Amino acid sequence: MRKKTRVEMGITLVVGGIIAISIAAALIISLVLCTKHNNQNFNDMADIGVNVFEERISDHAMHLEDVFSFWSIQGLSDAVASDDGATLEELYKNAPIDEYTFCMFTDNSGKKIWSSNNYKLSSFDASQVLNGKNILCGIYADESVPLSCIYAVPVSAGNEAVGMCLLGLDLAADDYLIEIKEQTRNDVTLFAGDIRYATTVENHDGTKAIGTQMSDKVRKTVLDGHETYRGQADILGDKFFVTYEPIDDIYGNTAGALFAGQPTAESDAAFVSVIIITVLAALVIMGASSYLIGKILKVIIVKPIMNSRSLSENMNAGVLNIPDFEGEAIKNEVGDLMVLLQETKHTLSDYIEDISTVLDAMAGGDFTVKPSIEYHGDFEKIERSFGQIRERLSGLVRGINISSEQVMAGSSQMADGSQILANGTTTQANAIEELNATIGAISEKVSNNARNAVYAKELSAEMEAGAITENEEMNGVMTAMKDIEAKSAEINGIINTISDIAFQTNILALNAAVEAARAGEAGKGFAVVADEVRNLASKSAEAVNLTSGLITATVEAINEGSVKVSSAAVSMKDITEKAKETSRLIDEISAATEEQAESIKQVTQGLTQISVVVQQNSATAEETAASCEELNGQSRLLRQQIEKLKA
Repeated sequence: MRKKTRVEMGITLVVGGIIAISIAAALIISLVLCTKHNNQNFNDMADIGVNVFEERISDHAMHLEDVFSFWSIQGLSDAVASDDGATLEELYKNAPIDEYTFCMFTDNSGKKIWSSNNYKLSSFDASQVLNGKNILCGIYADESVPLSCIYAVPVSAGNEAVGMCLLGLDLAADDYLIEIKEQTRNDVTLFAGDIRYATTVENHDGTKAIGTQMSDKVRKTVLDGHETYRGQADILGDKFFVTYEPIDDIYGNTAGALFAGQPTAESDAAFVSVIIITVLAALVIMGASSYLIGKILKVIIVKPIMNSRSLSENMNAGVLNIPDFEGEAIKNEVGDLMVLLQETKHTLSDYIEDISTVLDAMAGGDFTVKPSIEYHGDFEKIERSFGQIRERLSGLVRGINISSEQVMAGSSQMADGSQILANGTTTQANAIEELNATIGAISEKVSNNARNAVYAKELSAEMEAGAITENEEMNGVMTAMKDIEAKSAEINGIINTISDIAFQTNILALNAAVEAARAGEAGKGFAVVADEVRNLASKSAEAVNLTSGLITATVEAINEGSVKVSSAAVSMKDITEKAKETSRLIDEISAATEEQAESIKQVTQGLTQISVVVQQNSATAEETAASCEELNGQSRLLRQQIEKLKA
């Protein structure tokens, strides 16, 4: 083991002393901070919890006053004056209150009119409010409800009191206590006398510690002495930083106390914080000590070592052209090491300069140069290596020179042949691409023709079906025309019969007129009838003649239409036959077109495969030509470089 120098021993003693002093100072600081932090901070936080507790009870009282003010404008005085319990119950139900708020109304004599179901006070005297027209607001202690916050006020109609309203909140409700705990991070308790009436403190089984008593020491100070208690206390076996504040009822009597406290577990956390501060302080002191020690080391050891290290790093990196050390070296082991390193740098610099000269000459192609200085120690191997390099490289250069000439000649021939092959392959690839494009265009046209043939086939089938339907309808029309012709002949016979009847009626009318003329005066009336009958027969004959003419024209038109329909039926039959023939021809065209499209598709696939192969051959030929050209160029370059070598 290397023996420490006197400088190192002195530095070790100084560092040990400084560290010991630093730790001792840090511990003293931590103890002072811990004591001050625990006594002040946690007691202050407990005081804050009690203050918030008092403010919350005051807020309850103000809320009760606001509820009464709300009822006052809702007709409270009229309901109390008229003993209207239903209205009072409705006001209570609609008020912004919770289940712990109770209410009671009396008339002007103090007799109860109505009260809520949760009203339990047994000792409140209404006369102290009605007689003195006083408002009582604050803490109230009762046998049934140990602690409540009440607001008792006269109900007036004009200037006369018609009754009393008592609003109260049972302070056993723990919702507001939980809010206080969340706000202040304190456990809080409301004591009725020396008994916990409402609390956030829990037993070890998780239940609320309601009904337990405060300690004798606290009771003497708070309840008997009516003073605030601050400090530490044992709560159900746990240590707490606490504040107990006495509270008075509306009569000025001590009714109980407000409690706020924090477990000492938080104090332990604070102590950990102090320890952390202590460590940080020690680190700061140690840092300052290290700085002072560093200053000393810099002068005695660090600066020489850093100079030697800088020189060693440069030498390790191959950098030797750096200036020598300035000033005189320190007279100790470190100074001697620094001088020895500097002399080593000079020796290495000479060797490297000579080696560089020899290698530069060899790099320029001159293998006849030799070292100019004498090499010692392991550097003698370098001198022997130079001789071996000269001998071996001379023969190697001569052999490479001969081989390069042969490689250059062969690569030139290969480059020319590869270029011709690449040009031919490229031309072939272009021709295949043009043929492929042409076949693709033809395939597209044939595909279009196939689609059009299919479409024409569909139209032809539709036309054929339509022609058949029209032929059937035309046959039906011809049948109907024949029926109309037959019916027209029957109508013509009926008209002839009517014409004969009209003629006979006219004859009978003439005979009647003749007989009436023979009868003289007695036949005048009959003559008038006979004349009217003759006129009627004449008009019937005219109508029959007109109807006969119309029916005759109709029959002639029907006969002419029947002839045309027959001609159209013959034409439609011919169209139907031709449509069938057209459909058959289109079917044959469609089938032939589909066969052509499939054949062209197979030809296109074959051409595509040929095109891919030709493209690959073209690319390979071009790459080969490029490689041969590059090889030819590299052969020429190799030849030029070898010509520079001297052997």
